[in-house]
Amino acid sequence: GGFNFAFGMAQGARLSVSTSDGVNYEVNTMKSADADFSNVQYWNADTFFSFKGKLWCMTGFTSYIGASNSLQKNIYSSTDGTNWTKAGEITFPSLYHANVVAGENVAYLIGGETLAADGTTRELSNKIYRSTDGVTWEEVTVPSSFSARRNTVGAVMGNTAFLFGGITSVTSDFYSY
Repeated sequence: GGFNFAFGMAQGARLSVSTSDGVNYEVNTMKSADADFSNVQYWNADTFFSFKGKLWCMTGFTSYIGASNSLQKNIYSSTDGTNWTKAGEITFPSLYHANVVAGENVAYLIGGETLAADGTTRELSNKIYRSTDGVTWEEVTVPSSFSARRNTVGAVMGNTAFLFGGITSVTSDFYSY
């Protein structure tokens, strides 16, 4: 049963596919009236999640980290995985390799990596942001024991969000692999 949706994936395999049975997949042709949307399928290390009956895509980078305008700030949403609408822009520093854990009424964006003010130094984020609508994100106060990390995995069970692992070192080279 259920609906599965895959997006982006590894470099060189940038496409969007969906399935209703977990066996047969079809390629989605994504579209949007927003002029900036044309490069969404080329985003790397973006944050893709389901929240409040929509698919969401935000953050990440294009080209390589540190390229002019490579870090993404746009937030897009879709109710069907094909038609996408620009819902807004993040107001915090652009991130890549962040993770969203979403329940029914609240979503949390956790960690990630960003570029320092000099535009080249990579920094891990120990920030957590909270949203009740997928568009407006506010920073949450976290204990000092929460260490900066990227590539976390999370899950929600009941009213509790669980965060697993992550990498506590920055990426290297031009790409974030």
